[in-house]
Amino acid sequence: MTPEGMCDWMMTERFPNIDEILLTSSFAGMSRVRVFLIPGKNGGRSLMIDAGFRSADSRERLERALAQRGISCDSLDIFLTHKHSDHCGQAEYFARKGARIFLNSQEEAHAYNCMCCNLKKEAVDEMETVLRFMGITPERQPGLHQFYHDFNHKAQERDWLLMVDDFPYDKISEGELLEYGDYCFETVRLKGHTSGQLGLYDRERNILFCADQLMEGLTPVVPTAFPDERLLSGYFASLAWIRKESEKSRIIPSHGRDIADPGRTVDQTRENYMDKIQVVRAILAREKRQMTVAEATSLFLGRDRLPESDREWMRLRTANAMVFSCLEYLHDTGLADRINENGILYWRTT
Repeated sequence: MTPEGMCDWMMTERFPNIDEILLTSSFAGMSRVRVFLIPGKNGGRSLMIDAGFRSADSRERLERALAQRGISCDSLDIFLTHKHSDHCGQAEYFARKGARIFLNSQEEAHAYNCMCCNLKKEAVDEMETVLRFMGITPERQPGLHQFYHDFNHKAQERDWLLMVDDFPYDKISEGELLEYGDYCFETVRLKGHTSGQLGLYDRERNILFCADQLMEGLTPVVPTAFPDERLLSGYFASLAWIRKESEKSRIIPSHGRDIADPGRTVDQTRENYMDKIQVVRAILAREKRQMTVAEATSLFLGRDRLPESDREWMRLRTANAMVFSCLEYLHDTGLADRINENGILYWRTT
């Protein structure tokens, strides 16, 4: 194994008694995620922040890291920042081995998750409702409608990383304190990327694990699937809080590198999303008609053909959810009207 390859699984001490484990994947744009491990003190329980990809390689690397630190699963707590497949991929496995899992129950407010795949009946039924919200029906867009359903089945048949397993967990919410080793973390709400995403903040040592809320050089996806979730409004409020705290704190995202200049990154991220909102608003103004999410997304992307690859499919799926967020934000701020006609949502400028 090359030194570069060894760095992919070996632990790096990010802070005193906080290790980072880098996990990799080549699936559909999900390339790397960072998992953090805080060994317990004097025989106390240890903490792992997130549980990586749903892959045998991730499982092996995490088990090697735990073994290297002498941590058994029955003394391990796993704090899941949110329920996306690159963060909770090994939660079910480690729960079966005796680990205790923490998750905000708001992550399961809906059975359908527009960023993951799930073939449970309630999830498929909710997906049908969401597709109708977006104007993707068998009558209006039969090809795209069938594509959504086919992709879900393909994900299960190929055991893709987008699939999320069920696992038992203890409910946790914002404002709770978690003490491990020399650290005392407060759970903080990071609404936006999901409705219930939580971060961990050690106020004394000024360390914030911000999950997927902020990344260097990349704008996180804020993916709405249901009306009145107000994810973008929540996201902007969270960014404002991070910017205030960033004057004194180290901001540690789950993807990419540590945020070198949090204030600048927050401002750029907000500006990037405001640009997207303005593009969507301009589409509504230019078309001078009420539009569905699917219609606005087609114009936003500049194409109306079906995806020709898994990567293109993921981009379209993500774009539909992101445009939904922008339209909802325009509605919430009084810049667009929303009309519900037989379960199909339409927007037009005010």
